[in-house]
Amino acid sequence: MPKFLKDILTGVDGEAYSAAKAVGLGGAVLYLVFWTLQVWHSWAFLPSDAMGYAGGLGTVLGAMEGAVVLKSKLASPPQT
Repeated sequence: MPKFLKDILTGVDGEAYSAAKAVGLGGAVLYLVFWTLQVWHSWAFLPSDAMGYAGGLGTVLGAMEGAVVLKSKLASPPQT
């Protein structure tokens, strides 16, 4: 796995994977894939489509941020 992807998906220790980050990143990627398929299928992209998709992607990313912040507040600090 590339280092940058591992850094995105792991926690503070760099070893344990964060489920909140993995689900959020997967949701954002799938959202962009479905958006691309819709544009390719309809061969049209209107400004109202852009606003709708941007709002949905913002919701997905906001939920990911909330999950990561909540997890960081509930997780115990790393043992040294």
